Amino acid sequence: MGGCAEPVTDPGLIPTPARWDGRHRDAPAWSAALLVSLRSTGAPLLRSRPADRAAFCPRHDHLSPEERAAVWLMLFSAVAELESGFRPGHTHRESFTDDFGRPVISRGLLQTSFESTRHYDCDHASAEDTHNPVRNLSCGVRIMTHHVEREGRIGGTPATPASGGGAYWAVLRPGHRERPLERIQARTAAHPLCRPAPAGR
Repeated sequence: MGGCAEPVTDPGLIPTPARWDGRHRDAPAWSAALLVSLRSTGAPLLRSRPADRAAFCPRHDHLSPEERAAVWLMLFSAVAELESGFRPGHTHRESFTDDFGRPVISRGLLQTSFESTRHYDCDHASAEDTHNPVRNLSCGVRIMTHHVEREGRIGGTPATPASGGGAYWAVLRPGHRERPLERIQARTAAHPLCRPAPAGR
């Protein structure tokens, strides 16, 4: 059928590029761990139809759950690129405090904070756990799943910038001078599975 390719069901045949490929020695392990989290705690993401899905992947609705996992891998790696530059040890002191008035420190690949992890049932016993790439990515999947399920979108809108994933990550909010949301959308949409199929196939 012109413009529509059949979903790939064999995971071994699905392309799984990520923004960190070739830029960190642990990139393959990060991708493998993130895919495991997406297939388990992130399963609702693979079934979801966020309102802004076409901005991230124009072919979203034609993809199988396994293919969508590969696209979410690209999306999360694009978020990590802007949040931490793929530096697991990176920290950033936020301008707000936790429930006890203490400064909130964002940490690791996806810049999650230990102060907020308890709200998402993340497996973190200490702040140092947020620097563990596998735990950081797993927590990020839990956070994204929570907000996409609750608000039905991935990024924020001009009217409600802190909605969807934008409720947690500023890079998923519109209106920034550096246009991080648009950059993440473009990098995710460049995934081979999101490009239109050749005519006649």
